[in-house]
Amino acid sequence: MVTLDYGIKSTCTFLWKIENFNYLWMKYSQRIESPVFVVDGLENTKWVVRLYPRGNWFADRIEFFLHRKNDRSCTDDIDVYFELEFLSGSGKTVCSHRGEKQTLSKCSYPGFYSTLCREEVFVRNKSEYLPLNTLTARCKLWRCDGKDAVDKYFLAETRVAVQRRSFHWQIENFSTIGCNDTKHLVIRSITNQILKTFDLYFTGGQLGKECIFSTGIASEKIESVNPGIDSLVGLKERGLSTDDEISVIVLPTDDAASLREDLGSLCFCDDFSDTKLRTNTTTIPVHTPILGARSSVFRAMFSTDMKEKTQGCVDVADLDDDTVRRMLLYVYTDKLEDLQWESASQLYVASDKYDIAYLRSKCSAILQAKLSPTNACQILYLANLHQDESLKKTVQKYILKQGKTIFSSPEWKFLMETDLRLAAEVMYQKCNKD
Repeated sequence: MVTLDYGIKSTCTFLWKIENFNYLWMKYSQRIESPVFVVDGLENTKWVVRLYPRGNWFADRIEFFLHRKNDRSCTDDIDVYFELEFLSGSGKTVCSHRGEKQTLSKCSYPGFYSTLCREEVFVRNKSEYLPLNTLTARCKLWRCDGKDAVDKYFLAETRVAVQRRSFHWQIENFSTIGCNDTKHLVIRSITNQILKTFDLYFTGGQLGKECIFSTGIASEKIESVNPGIDSLVGLKERGLSTDDEISVIVLPTDDAASLREDLGSLCFCDDFSDTKLRTNTTTIPVHTPILGARSSVFRAMFSTDMKEKTQGCVDVADLDDDTVRRMLLYVYTDKLEDLQWESASQLYVASDKYDIAYLRSKCSAILQAKLSPTNACQILYLANLHQDESLKKTVQKYILKQGKTIFSSPEWKFLMETDLRLAAEVMYQKCNKD
């Protein structure tokens, strides 16, 4: 049996985060789609990931399809390998699925197919699959024809809109309800669509309840991070329809833009600030509710009697001013400025230290996109130090692909002097591969 070469250099990686995933209350065979991403290294072909939360073929599965879009710019068939991974909040791989070589033409259906067990995601291993109620999928494509291509890395985010409705249920003739009787209540939308049903079994005379339901896709965006996070490729909103699919409505603005702008106005500002971050050279005013909401480490500092709370100042002497400012900009606005790999590595360390998971994930993506023979050893050391297995494996594959270019470099010699065990791990993989 032929072993597939998943270490091929020309790789496109698509990372898709779906927030409020648990509230995708959709019917069997209904789907949502990721933003479309264009891979210039695969003849500018367009791709999309389709997700069926309640299955398309199997009702007990969450089903994923990687689909090549119909585009007039390219008529050739594409030979590719696929890999689909699902990541935990720390970026570690929870599970992965790899596909055999496939030839995809325009409108290929179904393309690469993968499934997850609904019970595994929502019950048995929910904390790993749905940290903060967010599902993170990472899809990789390799071309199989030997042609060289530039690596691409895309970050896409989709947020499911959620509404909460409180209601008061007055139960008539309660005293006449028998022990085996059931009372039913149906909650409907203003368009008379059934949102939720409740059954009551003898628990009291009246019931107060909060109903949480999804109203569709609130926002969606995709960013290319090769090179750097420097372009907004797409922005659209979606609403649920009564058809079998999700209808798409393109809007010119982002619903969260005004929120980011308003919170951003507080960044580096003394207004309403209640503590400070202190580096070796400067002190920056911050707001504990915002930092606590974005970082479990800061939340622990400000919710207990630690010295940082009582002194009104947090020492961050191990971080330089630029890294602290970039970290705060992301905390307040969810934005990243264009980063070189050195800045991304420093921000990666900061985000890991303060447990800002999404920032860590984005920095990891940038480091993967910025890999080169001169920095691969440093990034490998960083990934190993912070126990980032996903980043570590990516860098190891890159080093093995580069071979002598890296193994004969001063950077590799320095890695052997710094962490011989880590260097030996790579060489062990090389010997087994050869």
